[in-house]
Amino acid sequence: MKARAHEYNQTLDQLDRLEAEGRVFVIRPSQNSIVSRLENNPDILRKSYDSALQQMEEVLPALQDWLRNS
Repeated sequence: MKARAHEYNQTLDQLDRLEAEGRVFVIRPSQNSIVSRLENNPDILRKSYDSALQQMEEVLPALQDWLRNS
C-alpha cells in the first residue's frame, strides 16, 4: 500500500513538472469533489455535473489556445 501511495505522489509530481514545462495541459477539479465513488443521489450528481460543466466552459479557451500553440 505504501508503494502505491508513493507511485501516486510521484505521478502527481511528474504532472506538475510537465505542466510547468508546457508539455501537458492539466484540468483539475476547481473544488473538492462532493461525490463519493458510490454516490447515487441524483441531486448531488447533478450539482457535481453542473460544476464540472461550468469549469470546462471556463477552461476551454485556455485549452484551445494551448492546443493551437503546442
